[in-house]
Parts: sequence; structure tokens; C-alpha cells
Amino acid sequence: MTINTVTVPRKDYWGLVSSIYITMLSMGILENSKSVGFAVIKTHFNASYESYGVFTTCLNFSYIMALIVASFCLEVIHYKWIYSIGYIVAIVPCFMTQFAYSFFGTGVCMFIAWMSVGLFSIVGNATATKVFHEHRGTMMSLMHFCYGIGAMIGPNISRLALKYLKNSFYSIYLCLGTSLIILFIIFEFIPFHLPVSESKSSSSQMTVWKALCIPSVWLCAITMGMIQTVENSCANWASLYLVDVLDYNVDVDVPNYTTAVYAIFTISRLISGPMIDKVGYYCYIYICLAACFVILGVGFLMGRYGIYMFELAGFFYSATWPVFICVLMDYYKEDAALLSSVVIMIEGIVILPLGSIQGWMNENFGPTWALRSSLFFCVIGAILLRCVYCSHKRKERIELKKQEIVDMKDIEMHEKKSEKNNDSERPVIPSSPVIIKN
Repeated sequence: MTINTVTVPRKDYWGLVSSIYITMLSMGILENSKSVGFAVIKTHFNASYESYGVFTTCLNFSYIMALIVASFCLEVIHYKWIYSIGYIVAIVPCFMTQFAYSFFGTGVCMFIAWMSVGLFSIVGNATATKVFHEHRGTMMSLMHFCYGIGAMIGPNISRLALKYLKNSFYSIYLCLGTSLIILFIIFEFIPFHLPVSESKSSSSQMTVWKALCIPSVWLCAITMGMIQTVENSCANWASLYLVDVLDYNVDVDVPNYTTAVYAIFTISRLISGPMIDKVGYYCYIYICLAACFVILGVGFLMGRYGIYMFELAGFFYSATWPVFICVLMDYYKEDAALLSSVVIMIEGIVILPLGSIQGWMNENFGPTWALRSSLFFCVIGAILLRCVYCSHKRKERIELKKQEIVDMKDIEMHEKKSEKNNDSERPVIPSSPVIIKN
């Protein structure tokens, strides 16, 4: 097995892969427990939609802070330290919720816990760009398949905690914290040997500050933000839509819905890898956005039966994140680890205010609008994706021309060298002696 150009033992390679995958499992458990946990928190404290919107915005801010810190840490700290810090930052606040008796106090705990999502996002994707160099679509899909497994486990841990411990969200985060401790212990025993030469490429002079000056990085980040908001809208607002608009039950129907969504979500990431590699990254994202627009639109028209369409949409929006990371790998090549981290960081900033905007829409125009805004983001995401595609092709043409110039110079130098060698090897014919006659 190889990581870039450095050969490593098979055991080390699979140790790195296992570390990425178990971390994605942990991230899925924590992040997607919110579909039940956040709804219970809102109900427990009787928080308004606007307060809930501010709450989700603060979580986005926490996520962005972690993205920024992790992006700079990639250049100076060993990757395994970032993973370990992420686990600690996730576990401690889960137990801190046991002492939170207000919506604000609980929000502070979640604010801290959500930093781990940012840390895991950056270091997981950065490691993947160094490890996955063959069958990227398949390997990235399997990586996020593990996230999907965690996304199925998280809501069910929440449901079982509510059922048996019967202590509102306190029981949910007690069980989540315990689960994450177990996964953290397993992670620490997995060999993690990232080659020293690959922690910071000696051939690349790219830095975070230089990356922030590249226009394509901003274009990719904004595009990624719009596409990701489709998934975020379904994750953050679908459960409230089911309860407040369609009159489903928060204790039973919402966990069942979430389990179904992430079962479909996970199956999609398990089976879509070969299709992604065959169809192409851009084409597959277009297919996903078009399918989400149609399926969600039909679901809004179906009333209570629309829940089945919302579940089905998970098959398509689940693929957009890992496939876009593949786009970044292909776009930036040897600089992908750092540049993709910067793209994710900026993307987090782009989506920061959207939670508050969606909460304001629900509060002032009715509880349907936050989720329905996902249709708008499908369209905007598709338009921006076309811009990224054109930028990518233009970059490839420029690089091809530069390579052709370099090749021509090499040929010319080779020809001149050959001519010089031929001249030096040409036999010297001695001149005839000049006879002077008297």
C-alpha cells in the first residue's frame, strides 16, 4: 500500500483507515442524536423557534471555531492528537449536561460538544486525502457509510435512553457520553502511523494564508455550503416539521423517522461508491440535487404521507458531501489535504447565519418554511457547481499548457545536449602537412 509516494506496511495503512472510519462512526452518533435530543431540549424548556434558530447558529459558530483551529493545527500537530482532542471535547460536555438546568446552560454544553464535529471533519477529511488515492469514490463512500451507521445508532441510543431512563435529555447525553468513551478507548488502541514526510509535504509551499487568497477555494466553499444546507435543513428542521406541521409524536415517530432516514442514508453510501467512480463526481452531484428537489417538492404536497418522501431524499443528499470532497481531491491534487480543510472552514462560515435565518422564517411565516427552503438551496447549489466545473476545467487546461511548455523545453534541451555530444564525439581529421618548396 502507498500513501502518496511513501510506501507503508499494509498494517499501518489499515490502521489509518480504521482510525478514520471509527471516528466517522463516533461523529455520526454525536451529531445525529440531535434529531431526537434537540427536539426534546426545545420541548423540555419550551424554547421559541427564534431561540432554537439562535441555538443552531451558535452550534454552527462552534463548529467554525473548531474548523479554523484544526486547519492551522494540521500544519504543526500530529493528526492523532487532533483526533484525541476531538473525542475529549465530545465526551466531557455530554456529562456536563447532567448539571444544566436551563436552555442556556444546555446550549453551552452543546456548544462545546459541537467543536468535536469540526475537529473530526477537518482531520478526518485531511487524513482521507492522504490515504485514499485509488477508488476514491468507493473509499469516501465507505468512510461516510460509517458516519451513516453512527447516524442510525445515535437516535436509537436517544430513544432507548428516553424509554428506560426516563429523564428527558439528561438520560440521552448520559448514554451518548458513555458510548463515546468506549469508542475513544478502541481508537487509542488502533495503530496510527502517518509518515512524517507526509504530515507536511516538503514539495508543497501551500499554507492556510495562501489558500485564503485563492479565488477557487472561496468558490468551492460557497458551493459546498449551499449543497450542504440541503442536508442540514433536513437534519435540523425535519423533526420539528413532523411534530409541528404534520402532528407526529416526538418520542416515537421522530426516532422512527430518523432511523429510517439514516438507514437509507447509510445504504446509499454503501452502494453508491462504484456508481460515483463510474459516472463521475460532478454528474453524480447533479443527479443528487435534482432528485432532492423533486422528491422533497412532492413530499411537501403529500401532507402526512410526505414523511416517506423525506426519508427517501436521504438516499440522495447523503452522497453530496463525500463526492464533493472527491472533487476537491481531484481539483487540488497534492495540496488537497490543506486546501480541502480551508474549503470546509470557509463553508462553515458561509452557512453560519442560515440557522438563524431559517428560524426567523419559521417564526414569522409559519413552521413550514425552514424545511421548504431546501428547494432553493438545491437550485443555487446546482448553479454554483457548474461554476466550479468550469473553473476546474480551466485550471486543467492551464496546467496542460504549462506541462506542454515544460515538455518542449525538455525536448529542446535534450536536442541541444545531443548535438553537443555529437560534436564532441566527431573524429578530428588531422590536416595534411604543408610542404614548403625552396
